[in-house]
Amino acid sequence: MRLIQADPNKARLDRLITHWLKRHLRRLGADIDLKQINSLVEDNAMLAENLES
Repeated sequence: MRLIQADPNKARLDRLITHWLKRHLRRLGADIDLKQINSLVEDNAMLAENLES
């Protein structure tokens, strides 16, 4: 998160990484409601909680 927030193009970088992560988790068959996750920077607590379960 720190690296994304420090980047001058943080909004674009966050969007690209979030999109990639959601696609990767879908391919792995993760049982997570990915529709709720729109940003790693903003939704990192929710993502971590979902990944734990």
